[in-house]
Amino acid sequence: MSTTMKMFAENATVEDEVQVAADSDSWHIFQIVFQLLLALGIVFGNTLVIVSYRRFEPLRTVSNIFLVNLAVADLLVGILAIPIRIVFVNLPIIRKELQTFLQDMKETLHVPPFCFVWQIVSILLLSASLLTLMAIAIERFVAVQLPYRYIELLTK
Repeated sequence: MSTTMKMFAENATVEDEVQVAADSDSWHIFQIVFQLLLALGIVFGNTLVIVSYRRFEPLRTVSNIFLVNLAVADLLVGILAIPIRIVFVNLPIIRKELQTFLQDMKETLHVPPFCFVWQIVSILLLSASLLTLMAIAIERFVAVQLPYRYIELLTK
């Protein structure tokens, strides 16, 4: 052990360890509150987009179909991915209990654990969002580069 580490180990007290744990808990609480506020904002904003599209007929264009698709994918992020991430990642107590439960389930039922559910959901929804953004970019490219054939190409 280096001399610095020995000095730190000798000078470390129980209060220091309690302070580190308290800082960790406050960081988890901050992350949870931030992610909940983010999820609420995502749900509110994307719900407005979807409701506007459904309610106002002039908004029902080919371009806006892609935007509504993006809004639905992002809405699912706010409803599914972020809350699942909060439970699996940011709540250490629940995470420990879930790991124990899933390990018991794996041993008794021979079923793979669902510890990466939030990652799978996040990746699927991120892929949906990215593919929609790609479709929007292609649609806009066609609209700019082939303005006279745009309606013919995108309404078939």
